[in-house]
Amino acid sequence: MNKLTLTILTLAIAAAPAVDAVAKERTKHGTYKRGNGQQGSYERHTTKEKGHKSSTTEWTNAQGGQGSASHEKTWDKAAGTGSSSSSVTRPNGSTATFDKSVQKTEDGHTTQGEGTNFRGQEVTMDRAVSNNGDGSRDVDATYTNQETGKSMTVDKTVSKTENGSVSSGTYTTGAGKTGTISGSASHEDGVSTRNTNFTDDTTGAVRSQEVEVDHTGPGTTRSATVTNQQGETKARALSTTPTP
Repeated sequence: MNKLTLTILTLAIAAAPAVDAVAKERTKHGTYKRGNGQQGSYERHTTKEKGHKSSTTEWTNAQGGQGSASHEKTWDKAAGTGSSSSSVTRPNGSTATFDKSVQKTEDGHTTQGEGTNFRGQEVTMDRAVSNNGDGSRDVDATYTNQETGKSMTVDKTVSKTENGSVSSGTYTTGAGKTGTISGSASHEDGVSTRNTNFTDDTTGAVRSQEVEVDHTGPGTTRSATVTNQQGETKARALSTTPTP
């Protein structure tokens, strides 16, 4: 190859239009089983490309009832912005939606969200995260049910640990109740756990919630346990097994 040919090829390559990254698509299907014994089948389709990811899941229970869920996320790294939109429809027809927008700040980011719960009530969220010099971060968040007027504001500090994080802070409800909040999150050997405790300042009563996600098997098992201030516990579990 002579120098003239090499130069022409070099110029042609440089002038060629950029080729967009090819979107990656994946479809999974399998079966699921809940902690109460209910079971059925599902199919999930995921698409991912630069700056965008979306997924849709449809499931059918043993009685033939069908439900669906969708999630879409976009982000612009250069601009420091992002947004997401989620929707879940149950077999009985009730639907919940939630939209979020994220904006990068000088020392962290802010998030605003709004949606509708399964009761048809409007809910909102405002959160600000500030990164500290020691690797910890401060989180200030307010969650509000616009229909009932109930709200909770949480101010906490999250610090890194070897395999996750720990957090501590305070909370205040719209009714004026105050208390402390503490929690931990970890991921080890394919199992993620998250624990949160709310302690009432006046009564000392504790409300707790624990979530565990196990990826060690061929599928995924997610379990959640909530204990109220009276010590009553409710537990839920969902296991999914993909078809090879």
